Amino acid sequence: MLTRFLLSFSAYCALLPENLQPQQRAPEPCHQYQAAVQADPRNLEAAASLGRCSFRDYEMIAPHGDSSRLAFRSSWNTALRALRHAVDVDPQYAGAYRPLFAILFAETRDGCSAATARARTSRRSCVTATA
Repeated sequence: MLTRFLLSFSAYCALLPENLQPQQRAPEPCHQYQAAVQADPRNLEAAASLGRCSFRDYEMIAPHGDSSRLAFRSSWNTALRALRHAVDVDPQYAGAYRPLFAILFAETRDGCSAATARARTSRRSCVTATA
């Protein structure tokens, strides 16, 4: 009985939060794409990558350390500017259209339309369900 308890306790200790690996890695900040676009404004791949990176970045930060007012780390304004720039430079560049339209037709930042959010029955978020 003592052996069973010790094995159970050691298994429990292995699952403490500080020992668990994160389920998801936080996305990297989009600074490298921003620098690439500033270095070469005609680089369509960098502009589209900046737009996609900013669009997919759902990392939350606490501005000025105030955790009662969380904000997204990146702005969709940056994504819109970058994606529109890519389309302006080359309207045939297809890599910019899907995230651009996803932003323009989104009703909320979480990737769900209001009707979809009300209608969904599973507990998965719309971001993971559509990604």
